[in-house]
Amino acid sequence: MNKSLRLGVGCLLLPGLMAMGRIDLRLNGQLLHADSPLPSFDVATIRPSKSESLRTVRSASELHMLDVTVRYLMEQAYDIPWTDGSKDRIRGGPDWIDSDHYDVDAKIAPEVAVTLEQMPEEQRRRQTNLRLQTLLADRLKLKVHFETRQEPVFAIVIARNGPKLTSVSSAERQQGPGIYVKYNGQGAQMIAKGATLGDLAKWLTGYSEMGGQTVVDQTGLTPRYDFVLNWTRERALTSGEQNGELETPAATRGPSLFTAMQEQLGLKLVKIRGTVEIIVVDSIERPTEN
Repeated sequence: MNKSLRLGVGCLLLPGLMAMGRIDLRLNGQLLHADSPLPSFDVATIRPSKSESLRTVRSASELHMLDVTVRYLMEQAYDIPWTDGSKDRIRGGPDWIDSDHYDVDAKIAPEVAVTLEQMPEEQRRRQTNLRLQTLLADRLKLKVHFETRQEPVFAIVIARNGPKLTSVSSAERQQGPGIYVKYNGQGAQMIAKGATLGDLAKWLTGYSEMGGQTVVDQTGLTPRYDFVLNWTRERALTSGEQNGELETPAATRGPSLFTAMQEQLGLKLVKIRGTVEIIVVDSIERPTEN
């Protein structure tokens, strides 16, 4: 399937289908599409980076991104989980979308920011990302189209003995929903508060254990859950990723991610072939002067 559009012109929505061991994903749950005219920042600048490290700071009224590539901007704008280069969800484009680095400063009008402040965190984030799509279209003249391709994916399914999850109601949530991960060498701990299994799938997509493959939720479970997941990562973190922390001693290492999912959450990761949506870059230009 192939549908061409300029950013903000339309959205692509396909019905889900599951049969014969193949899964067709609900594409609007995979990449971020606008279901109405795209919003925009009130003021925005994008210029060659003078920073030395990647950093992103968000609030209801502002977005600051330092030392980011255009690929990273696109990943944020379309809510694309990170994967390795061979499974990248963004295809095409010139080499400089990976080599040139930029600083972005954007502000939202105060009266609009007041409204965004009242939204749940995830909804507010989506609104900011849609504004980033507008910025890419205006300043970089980005044009893309979307395609779906059959590729290997990992599916989260319910393990043989059933899920080991505690659902939470809106009244029980003490803070906004989210997933947070802490690292100590190869040791990892994921803490989820009011998260869906779709949220979990999105987080897992970026991990080395997945080999760059997309992860999808095929459990059929829709509640939000609180849970903690502890595992040992497949590879040692680099010194920069460790933030100065020591390597996890062998004696204290936990199970692999695949084993931890089954033992601690009652969920299983299985390989299937699925319909994955990707973005193809038709044309793009280096940013115009602010």
